[in-house]
Amino acid sequence: MIRIPADIYQLIVADTELGYPREACGLLGGHKDDQDHFHVTSLRASPNIAGGNRQDRFEIDPGVRFKFMRDLGMISSHGPLKQPKEYILGHYHSHPDHPAKPSATDLEMAYEPEFIWMIISVMAGKAASITAHKLIQQSGNSELLKFQEIQLLSPDGTPYAALNPIQQET
Repeated sequence: MIRIPADIYQLIVADTELGYPREACGLLGGHKDDQDHFHVTSLRASPNIAGGNRQDRFEIDPGVRFKFMRDLGMISSHGPLKQPKEYILGHYHSHPDHPAKPSATDLEMAYEPEFIWMIISVMAGKAASITAHKLIQQSGNSELLKFQEIQLLSPDGTPYAALNPIQQET
């Protein structure tokens, strides 16, 4: 599961609505607890630098990523740190006029299997739903990966679908 503060959740919604009709994107910072639950504590919006049609793909600006890594304490001018308290957990991106479900392009571009993927459906410029996913190996095949939806919660453990007018897709 992922716990995300309401202010960060709302910043993601605002960023993805602002980016419409193109895919908007950004990075999620935070940590995992001893139960393997993700806790988002920061975010960094990024320009979508994908080549071609930015309505169906995204790419995080590497400069934004490296600055965020420095700000989180993951790297310094002397190289990577051994045990950063906060690190990049994953990213968010929008699906303009499409559901908040991973696409074939998302799976094709999933180079970092440890990342979480937040996907925001933006319909006609308004966020309609948000889902979160992680990559898992398909049973019986160690090389094939698929997305598995994971629960998106407020810090007190309430599902966002119960708190927010943006309804989760069923």
